[in-house]
Amino acid sequence: MVVAVRFAPEQPEGTAEVAVGLLFGNRLTQTTLAPIAYLHRPEEEREPTSDDLLYATRQALDWVPLEAKSIEQAWRVGIDAQREGAIAAVLAEVPMPATPKQALCNLDAMLGHPGKASPWLAIAAATQTIERGAGAQFIFSGGAGTAGLWGTVLTPVSPLSK
Repeated sequence: MVVAVRFAPEQPEGTAEVAVGLLFGNRLTQTTLAPIAYLHRPEEEREPTSDDLLYATRQALDWVPLEAKSIEQAWRVGIDAQREGAIAAVLAEVPMPATPKQALCNLDAMLGHPGKASPWLAIAAATQTIERGAGAQFIFSGGAGTAGLWGTVLTPVSPLSK
């Protein structure tokens, strides 16, 4: 179980108060609850560059393995404005869908920057999207300061796995 909370940030302008709870299970040993989605191994960029973010994005897709064109929705959260160019460069290089319906969902712009709860908020939002019938989701998430950005994939549970 992961519980992430950001309550009463010191600089409330452009930030968000967030409370997220996620229950994880091992699909090989846990049979009590039906899974909603599979969270695959995340990958962090080694340096804050477009090339490293591109490598991390490709590696996160490779952990599944999944082709980028199979992603139905991409999310971004906890990312400073100066890194928007790096994400745009990666999305230009990696063929994730870019139609208005499947555009990059910017949780920071919608809710405010959720701080250290950022990745957990995005995982919860992407899981709820999968629960409503969507396909694979990709998350770009960041943290405070100079921390590198992360990329991770969530995929729906196949009907045979339930």
